[in-house]
Formats: sequence, C-alpha cells, structure tokens
Amino acid sequence: MKRKFSKLVIAAILCTAFVFVYSAGALAAAVLNPSEQGTTPTVTLTATSASASFSFNRESGNLFDNFTGVMPGDELTQSIRVQAASGNPDSYRIYLYARENTEEANTEDFLSSLNLTVQDSQNNELKVMDAGEGTAGVLLGTFAGSESADLTVKLTVPIELGNGFQGAKSFVNWMFYAEQVTGSVTPPGGGGDTTPGGSTGGSNKRPTPSVTVTDPEVPTGSLDLPDPEVVVEDPDVPLGLPEIDVEEEAVPLAAIPKTGDSTPILLFIVLMVASGTALTALLVMGRRTSKG
Repeated sequence: MKRKFSKLVIAAILCTAFVFVYSAGALAAAVLNPSEQGTTPTVTLTATSASASFSFNRESGNLFDNFTGVMPGDELTQSIRVQAASGNPDSYRIYLYARENTEEANTEDFLSSLNLTVQDSQNNELKVMDAGEGTAGVLLGTFAGSESADLTVKLTVPIELGNGFQGAKSFVNWMFYAEQVTGSVTPPGGGGDTTPGGSTGGSNKRPTPSVTVTDPEVPTGSLDLPDPEVVVEDPDVPLGLPEIDVEEEAVPLAAIPKTGDSTPILLFIVLMVASGTALTALLVMGRRTSKG
C-alpha cells in the first residue's frame, strides 16, 4: 500500500529577557494576568487537517516567569511544558533550538557570563544553543493529541559578576519547530505547496486523503513445493533395536561327545588274529606233551 501525504512544518519564536539587577533589594517579578498565575508556562501545538500553529499561555510570549530579575549568586529554575492539543488529528515531531538576540541586548558578554542549561524529564541536557535550525534542532519528541513533555531550564548567575552588568539585559530567541509525521494532509482546493506557518490553496472544502492501494499478483496454478525434510534429534530415544548382552554358562569340555575316531581298527584285527593263533598253538602243543 502506498500512502501519499504532504508534510506540514511550522515554526514559532518567543523571546525571553534576562534582566540582571545588581541590588540587595527585592527582585523584579514578572507581571502575570490572574488567569496565568499558578500555571506552568506552556507551549501548545494546535493542528487541523490542513494547518497547525503554536500558542503560549502567556500574553507577553515570555515563558520564563522566574528569570525576569536576577542577582549575583542566583540559581534559578523554570519549568516549561510542551504539549499537543487534544483534538490534533495527526502526530508531530517538535524540535527546539535557541539563539541569542544580540540586536536587543544592551550589554555585551552578559549572556556568556551566565550558565544556562535545558534538561528533559530524564535529566538529559539539551544543547539548544548549539543545535541547528529546523529539524536539525533538538528533538523534544513525537506528540499526538494530548501528549506533553516537561523541560527544566536552569540559570546560574556567578557571584563574581560586578557592577559593570547592573541593569544589563540579554534576549534569547527560542524557536519551536514542528513537523507532521502521520496522517494525510491535502492543502485546501486540492493544490498548492505547504509552507512554514500554514499552506496555500483556494477552497475551504474539507480535504480528502489520497490513497493508492497496490495488490500483489497472486498465482492461480498449483504450487509445487518440496516436502520439508524433518530431522528429529532426540538423544534419549534410540533409533534402532537396543543391544543386549547375554552371559552364557560355561560348558565342561569332558561332557562334549567326540564327533570322530581315528583309532587303526585293522591293527587291532591283526593283533586279535595273531593272539588267537598263538593261543591255539599253545593248546595243541600242550595236548601233545600230555599224551607223550
């Protein structure tokens, strides 16, 4: 099955101002509307079948409530939530990268004097300042409807900073970039190219996904498949007849009858005849002697 769809990519910029106040007094705090107080700064991706956009739950666009005023030795932490709206029909990869806005900064080397780190929920450090742009940024994850991820931004201000940075300001542009990864989006009117921030087209008609299904060829004849050779190996079961050792009782040799006789019978006959003749001669001679 082949699926055709257009990728929708969007980008959003928000700026955060780091204001360093070298004073022992109270820090300046961010001015929040009543509806914003007690809420986590959140970036929300809201999408339809043809468009998508980011929004922030801060009217000022500054998600870093805790970084409005800083002093030497401060170790500040800010949580930021990135989420997809519950009604989003597709999933999106969301990337983040950050750049210093040197045009609005009023003091050089102020940001480089601070230690700014970003971590995900597994405490992995995200190198957002060194990341590339667009999809070369740090991948925060793939977000379907209602899915979210929390980031932790930590700012450490060295105690060694002197009066030269009093009133210094530094701005950082945080770029959130989204790329559609599932679903089928056709620009309104059936044509036009999708561009960052939206798409072009000429109709408000709901787009229809374009789907092409390719069925593989199925052979109609019979298939001659060789019989599989099955080899059964079972060392515990003998394949042939078992070998049995039978112990025979010893047979005495004297009890074995002779099967042949090599005695010279003719010699015994001659001796018998000779003996008979000699006996007869002796009898005859004995009678003659008794008569004389």
